[in-house]
Amino acid sequence: MVRSLRFAPLTLVLVAGATASALAFRPTPVVERAEGSPIHDHMETMNAALKFFAKTGASAENRVKAFEQLEKFQAAVVACKSMTPETAKAVEEAKRAEFVTGYRSMLVDALSNSCRMEKALLEAKYDEANRIAREDMNALKKAGHDKYEGDDH
Repeated sequence: MVRSLRFAPLTLVLVAGATASALAFRPTPVVERAEGSPIHDHMETMNAALKFFAKTGASAENRVKAFEQLEKFQAAVVACKSMTPETAKAVEEAKRAEFVTGYRSMLVDALSNSCRMEKALLEAKYDEANRIAREDMNALKKAGHDKYEGDDH
Protein backbone atom coordinates (compact mmCIF):
# COMPACT_ATOMS: atom_id res chain seq x y z
CA MET A 1 0.00 0.00 0.00
CA VAL A 2 2.78 2.43 0.85
CA ARG A 3 4.49 1.77 -2.47
CA SER A 4 1.37 2.68 -4.51
CA LEU A 5 0.82 5.86 -2.47
CA ARG A 6 4.33 7.01 -3.26
CA PHE A 7 3.46 7.10 -6.97
CA ALA A 8 -0.07 8.49 -6.54
CA PRO A 9 0.91 12.17 -6.98
CA LEU A 10 2.65 11.44 -10.29
CA THR A 11 -0.32 9.42 -11.49
CA LEU A 12 -2.68 12.23 -10.53
CA VAL A 13 -0.55 14.76 -12.39
CA LEU A 14 -0.44 12.60 -15.51
CA VAL A 15 -4.17 11.90 -15.46
CA ALA A 16 -5.02 15.54 -14.76
CA GLY A 17 -2.73 16.69 -17.55
CA ALA A 18 -4.18 14.25 -20.06
CA THR A 19 -7.72 15.20 -19.06
CA ALA A 20 -7.01 18.92 -19.31
CA SER A 21 -5.39 18.42 -22.70
CA ALA A 22 -8.35 16.44 -24.01
CA LEU A 23 -10.87 18.96 -22.70
CA ALA A 24 -8.91 21.92 -24.01
CA PHE A 25 -8.48 20.60 -27.57
CA ARG A 26 -9.51 23.04 -30.17
CA PRO A 27 -7.80 23.80 -33.44
CA THR A 28 -5.01 26.29 -32.96
CA PRO A 29 -4.33 29.22 -35.26
CA VAL A 30 -3.03 28.33 -38.69
CA VAL A 31 0.71 27.73 -38.74
CA GLU A 32 2.46 28.54 -41.99
CA ARG A 33 4.05 25.61 -43.77
CA ALA A 34 6.76 27.66 -45.44
CA GLU A 35 10.34 26.57 -44.91
CA GLY A 36 11.50 27.50 -41.45
CA SER A 37 7.99 27.36 -39.98
CA PRO A 38 7.42 25.16 -36.94
CA ILE A 39 5.19 22.69 -38.77
CA HIS A 40 7.65 22.40 -41.67
CA ASP A 41 10.60 21.88 -39.33
CA HIS A 42 8.80 19.13 -37.41
CA MET A 43 7.73 17.42 -40.62
CA GLU A 44 11.37 17.48 -41.80
CA THR A 45 12.38 15.79 -38.54
CA MET A 46 9.74 13.12 -39.13
CA ASN A 47 10.94 12.63 -42.72
CA ALA A 48 14.56 12.27 -41.59
CA ALA A 49 13.60 9.55 -39.13
CA LEU A 50 11.61 7.66 -41.77
CA LYS A 51 14.55 7.94 -44.18
CA PHE A 52 16.77 6.32 -41.56
CA PHE A 53 14.43 3.33 -41.36
CA ALA A 54 14.00 3.20 -45.15
CA LYS A 55 17.71 3.35 -46.00
CA THR A 56 19.54 1.95 -43.00
CA GLY A 57 16.85 0.08 -41.12
CA ALA A 58 16.89 -0.93 -37.50
CA SER A 59 19.20 -3.75 -36.46
CA ALA A 60 20.93 -5.07 -33.36
CA GLU A 61 24.02 -3.09 -34.38
CA ASN A 62 22.26 0.27 -34.60
CA ARG A 63 19.53 -0.24 -32.02
CA VAL A 64 20.49 2.89 -30.06
CA LYS A 65 20.41 5.03 -33.22
CA ALA A 66 17.01 3.54 -34.15
CA PHE A 67 15.60 4.51 -30.76
CA GLU A 68 17.03 8.02 -31.12
CA GLN A 69 15.38 8.43 -34.53
CA LEU A 70 12.10 7.09 -33.23
CA GLU A 71 12.15 9.46 -30.24
CA LYS A 72 12.74 12.43 -32.56
CA PHE A 73 9.89 11.25 -34.77
CA GLN A 74 7.52 10.90 -31.83
CA ALA A 75 8.39 14.33 -30.42
CA ALA A 76 7.78 15.92 -33.83
CA VAL A 77 4.41 14.17 -34.19
CA VAL A 78 3.29 15.36 -30.76
CA ALA A 79 4.31 18.92 -31.65
CA CYS A 80 2.58 18.85 -35.07
CA LYS A 81 -0.72 17.46 -33.90
CA SER A 82 -1.51 20.66 -32.02
CA MET A 83 -0.84 22.76 -35.15
CA THR A 84 -3.07 23.47 -38.09
CA PRO A 85 -1.80 22.97 -41.65
CA GLU A 86 -1.73 26.02 -43.88
CA THR A 87 -4.05 24.26 -46.32
CA ALA A 88 -6.87 24.59 -43.77
CA LYS A 89 -7.20 28.23 -44.85
CA ALA A 90 -8.48 27.07 -48.24
CA VAL A 91 -11.19 24.87 -46.70
CA GLU A 92 -14.60 26.49 -46.37
CA GLU A 93 -15.36 27.59 -42.82
CA ALA A 94 -18.14 25.03 -42.28
CA LYS A 95 -15.78 22.13 -43.07
CA ARG A 96 -12.57 23.47 -41.57
CA ALA A 97 -12.99 21.86 -38.12
CA GLU A 98 -13.56 18.47 -39.75
CA PHE A 99 -10.46 18.98 -41.92
CA VAL A 100 -8.29 19.86 -38.91
CA THR A 101 -9.70 16.93 -36.94
CA GLY A 102 -8.77 14.61 -39.81
CA TYR A 103 -5.24 16.03 -39.84
CA ARG A 104 -4.86 15.51 -36.11
CA SER A 105 -6.35 12.01 -36.35
CA MET A 106 -3.82 11.07 -39.01
CA LEU A 107 -0.99 12.25 -36.77
CA VAL A 108 -2.42 10.19 -33.92
CA ASP A 109 -2.27 7.20 -36.30
CA ALA A 110 1.39 8.05 -37.01
CA LEU A 111 2.10 8.18 -33.29
CA SER A 112 0.32 4.84 -32.82
CA ASN A 113 2.43 3.28 -35.59
CA SER A 114 5.58 4.68 -34.00
CA CYS A 115 4.60 3.06 -30.69
CA ARG A 116 4.21 -0.26 -32.53
CA MET A 117 7.68 0.28 -33.96
CA GLU A 118 9.05 1.06 -30.50
CA LYS A 119 7.53 -2.11 -29.09
CA ALA A 120 9.08 -4.11 -31.92
CA LEU A 121 12.48 -2.52 -31.22
CA LEU A 122 12.16 -3.24 -27.51
CA GLU A 123 11.50 -6.88 -28.36
CA ALA A 124 14.41 -6.95 -30.85
CA LYS A 125 11.97 -7.58 -33.73
CA TYR A 126 13.88 -5.44 -36.19
CA ASP A 127 12.21 -6.80 -39.31
CA GLU A 128 8.82 -5.87 -37.86
CA ALA A 129 9.95 -2.36 -36.90
CA ASN A 130 11.37 -1.83 -40.39
CA ARG A 131 8.21 -3.19 -42.04
CA ILE A 132 6.02 -0.79 -40.05
CA ALA A 133 8.28 2.13 -41.04
CA ARG A 134 8.60 1.19 -44.69
CA GLU A 135 5.01 0.09 -45.33
CA ASP A 136 2.57 1.44 -42.75
CA MET A 137 4.29 4.77 -42.07
CA ASN A 138 5.03 5.50 -45.71
CA ALA A 139 1.42 4.75 -46.71
CA LEU A 140 0.20 7.07 -43.95
CA LYS A 141 2.72 9.73 -44.99
CA LYS A 142 1.58 9.60 -48.61
CA ALA A 143 -2.10 9.81 -47.66
CA GLY A 144 -1.39 12.71 -45.31
CA HIS A 145 0.63 14.63 -47.87
CA ASP A 146 -2.02 14.05 -50.54
CA LYS A 147 -4.76 15.42 -48.32
CA TYR A 148 -3.10 18.06 -46.15
CA GLU A 149 -0.07 19.44 -48.03
CA GLY A 150 -1.75 20.91 -51.08
CA ASP A 151 -0.58 21.10 -54.67
CA ASP A 152 2.80 22.73 -54.07
CA HIS A 153 4.45 19.65 -52.50
